[in-house]
Amino acid sequence: MDYAAAFDKAITALKEQEPRVMTLEEARKRDISYVELRTEDYILPCIVGSLGDGDVIYVKPLSAGFSRIFPRREDYGKNWRCWTARPTEEQRKAVKWDD
Repeated sequence: MDYAAAFDKAITALKEQEPRVMTLEEARKRDISYVELRTEDYILPCIVGSLGDGDVIYVKPLSAGFSRIFPRREDYGKNWRCWTARPTEEQRKAVKWDD
């Protein structure tokens, strides 16, 4: 058995599970995304989708007390972004926003 190859494969699999920022298209294909709003200091588990012809995006937080958010598609990566899993504070700060 090649232990080095097995170790490398395990490390790769673990890294793939780490939270990362997705493209908008990726986020729309998932059941749940973790949405970060640039002006806020928290991450919300949400459903991300589109209404009508796909130009209007909706974000429906899964927490009680929040209504739908309608961010603009063209602001993705600038004012809002979606993660594959809830990131740590360090991960949030390490990933730069599009400016």
